[in-house]
Amino acid sequence: MYRQCRLLLLLLSLGFATCGPLSAEENADQKDQPAAPATFTVSGVVASVRTAEISSGTEEIASLELKRIVPHGTEVRKGQAIVWFDTEDIDQRIDKEQTELQLAELDMATAEFAHKQFLTQQELDRAAAKRTFKAARQAFDNYNDVDHEQAIAAAEFSLKSAKESLENVQEELDQLQKMYEEDELTEESEEIVLKRAKSAVETATYRLRLAKTRHQRALEQTIPSQQEAARDTFERAELAHAKTLRELQDSRVKKEIELRKQRTELKQQKTKLETLKAERKALTLQAPFAGLVYHGGLTRGKLGDKPSSLKAGSKATPDQVLCTVVSLDRFQLLAEVDEQQLAKLNVGDRGQTVVKILPDQTLQATVKKLETVPFANNKFSCVMSLAVPKAKDAKARRIVPGLNATVTFEEPTQGGEDEE
Repeated sequence: MYRQCRLLLLLLSLGFATCGPLSAEENADQKDQPAAPATFTVSGVVASVRTAEISSGTEEIASLELKRIVPHGTEVRKGQAIVWFDTEDIDQRIDKEQTELQLAELDMATAEFAHKQFLTQQELDRAAAKRTFKAARQAFDNYNDVDHEQAIAAAEFSLKSAKESLENVQEELDQLQKMYEEDELTEESEEIVLKRAKSAVETATYRLRLAKTRHQRALEQTIPSQQEAARDTFERAELAHAKTLRELQDSRVKKEIELRKQRTELKQQKTKLETLKAERKALTLQAPFAGLVYHGGLTRGKLGDKPSSLKAGSKATPDQVLCTVVSLDRFQLLAEVDEQQLAKLNVGDRGQTVVKILPDQTLQATVKKLETVPFANNKFSCVMSLAVPKAKDAKARRIVPGLNATVTFEEPTQGGEDEE
């Protein structure tokens, strides 16, 4: 604008020169006219205040194939379908997962029944272990309370019996010998009786020696060994009982963990199938509001340098931006300014905007936001509201998001000039 004004003044001066010298009054009027203000320009792109990036956003469906997409630049109404996907493979997957879910539910029912039986069996095993341990404790108590003393008493009694047997046969022998010694003559039958009595004494003496040996061995070896064996048996029974209870507890905990895991996996399988079905129903993407459909995404309001290659049969990922819906209700201007331009701009500044495809139409832009942190080297984001009049004819509707525009601002006045 500034250059245009200078060019106009130059042409006027040349015209005046050709017409002859100016009079004194004309020179005075020309000096009184103010000089055109200095200006600077900022380039930007027309953008919609409201935009929506369209993607499938699926979680269970990782790969998609486009069946149809509305042409780039199509004007759509709210709720209108704009993207369709091929669902044949997805429908087959749903059928397969429904069958797998039914089998998993049967397995879950079997596992629940088996778990109930397992708990009942555990109660029986615990009761059996309790009875076994109780019997071991009773046997140990019986030995300590009764059997140990009886074993000692039996050894003592056996020794005593052997002594008494020897004493009895010895006494009989002594009596016979005393009786027979009084007779001068000993008959043959009396000798036989004495012989048998002496034999009985010898036998009783031998048995006494054996009894003493058994008695000593019983007190020093057998009974202590039996006592240690009884204690060892009881301690082993204690260990076995504790081990059985621990194994029963661990087995129960393990079974419960496995059952919870199976329940969780079944629940996840159900959720996965439900999500898959819901995503299948939502595979026809709709416009969230009325506006234009642009293929692909926008970067700071700009379209890509190359047109989108999306078409029927194209593969798409869940997070891929397939298209962008831009509203035509309100517009703004997105600009990238350098450090010098940033220093001259303030929020609220107004400038005259010319969209490049409409050079004869001037719009007003107002600075709404200035970023002081660069997003790239010597590049700062500047957002301006753009007043676009309501469409009165088809040509006015040519102002759409993505068009390049130039905003002209007046240079800020210097402090010295204000003082003058």
